[in-house]
Amino acid sequence: MTKRKSKSENSYSIWLESASKLVPPYDYFAFAELANNSEPLTNSSYHQLLLKALSQANMANTNNITSAINKYKVYLNLT
Repeated sequence: MTKRKSKSENSYSIWLESASKLVPPYDYFAFAELANNSEPLTNSSYHQLLLKALSQANMANTNNITSAINKYKVYLNLT
């Protein structure tokens, strides 16, 4: 039996495919608009998605994803 992706997981996967083209790449606020969830759930989903992307990234995207994670951590410390 295979696990089916939820609608949000599918949306997040689609977002991730184009996130490297955003300005800035992998922008948290662009993700938050898509997620449209509570802040804690959005934060958790964004962080998990970036970690997953980082584990599968090629060298070209690794720096962008790492930068997005660092910006996200700064954002969390400001809120």
